[in-house]
Amino acid sequence: MLLVSISACLDKEAASSGQTGCSRDEVQISDENGSTWVATCHGERYYCSHVTTGQHSGQINCHAAAGSNTEEDAKPATTAVAKRATPEEEPPNGVAGFNFGTSVIEASSVCTEHGYTWEPATEDHFRCSGAPLSVGVDAEPIVRFCDEKLCAVSLQVGSADTWLATFTRFERLLTKKYGPPAHSKGVVYSNCATEAQFQTCLASGKLELARDWKWESNARISLHAGANSNAPQLQVIYVRKQRGVIPEAL
Repeated sequence: MLLVSISACLDKEAASSGQTGCSRDEVQISDENGSTWVATCHGERYYCSHVTTGQHSGQINCHAAAGSNTEEDAKPATTAVAKRATPEEEPPNGVAGFNFGTSVIEASSVCTEHGYTWEPATEDHFRCSGAPLSVGVDAEPIVRFCDEKLCAVSLQVGSADTWLATFTRFERLLTKKYGPPAHSKGVVYSNCATEAQFQTCLASGKLELARDWKWESNARISLHAGANSNAPQLQVIYVRKQRGVIPEAL
């Protein structure tokens, strides 16, 4: 849910951007009917609405349409329903090309064979200058080892001018794949609702967002946006228990 300032002419592309995880230029508006419209990006449709909450403010809501993938739209509704997946129960075995449980040598090879630089960071941590397998955004992996086996990967997301859209996109995709997060912290309000404002709010400490998905095996995925050591950052942390060791967040 996002609160935004409303002008006489609502910029529906911009208003839909932060809700869908797409950039303004990627959003296409259709079926406009007063305070409701359909926003489409990356082949997915979202039903959006605007409700006035004050003289100069309003509330924007966008919800993904069931079976909104364009390929499914061309098929009978029964087919789309049959293909609609339930949230996955098992945590991922790896991320960005790195597999949990592999050795330092194996992980370093994955990094360098894709043309990136592999270098040590803090104790038991290594940095790859890029993601061997794309995660859809510019991200630099920091890899941690527990008992010499890969146990955690932190994706440090670059491109700060798209952090708001990126956070929204990751939250949507992870929720679609694994269900609602077990823990949520923070809400984006009107004074932090544009990309520039979002960065300022993170840097000032006014805003911190966190979403956590957890499993009984102690595996977890954490999506976090906030200031760390006085520098704002957006990171996605994947942790997988190895040999009885439960690593803390990177």
